[in-house]
Amino acid sequence: MSEEHLPAIINQPAPAELRRELALAEGYAASALAPSTRRAYERDWLVFATWCAERGARAIPAAPASVAAFLASEADRGFRPVTIGRRAAAIAAAHRAQDRPNPCDSGAVAAVMSGIRRGPVFRQMRRGDKLTDRRLSDQSVALIVKRRAQAAGLPPTFLSGHSLRAGYATAAAAIQCGIEVRVPRTQPWPP
Repeated sequence: MSEEHLPAIINQPAPAELRRELALAEGYAASALAPSTRRAYERDWLVFATWCAERGARAIPAAPASVAAFLASEADRGFRPVTIGRRAAAIAAAHRAQDRPNPCDSGAVAAVMSGIRRGPVFRQMRRGDKLTDRRLSDQSVALIVKRRAQAAGLPPTFLSGHSLRAGYATAAAAIQCGIEVRVPRTQPWPP
């Protein structure tokens, strides 16, 4: 990403007072991101720009389909959803800095990111501890939880795969991490 946050304005001839105020604006724009965030975005932008160059795609302005494909390829390479989300934020920031339409605002990119975030947590293993992309069934997760509970000396009848979600939500609420948890109701709760 460019260090120039207001290039279209600053590169134009302007009176001295306007240039001074534009320089002030540039300073504020430069401090909009923490230095660590700026460095992470620059690294992420370089990954995206390299990916585009290798495929003959434009990095700026990027087509939403290119961004969606890039994010999907990052997920396929095993990057965590939080890393992929930061890469999308870096792409968006680069486009905003150049006053370009943000490809990350597209429905296609949003759908890909939703799918990445909802990717299977529990996946099947093959021989040799090779992880697959196939999701474990609900029943498989429940059986694993029950076996592990029994191995820990806990009664397995009180635990299920849902215990993992309930435990996560309870732990998140206990530390007040600000995660909103929505649990669908399958039957009416008593009044």
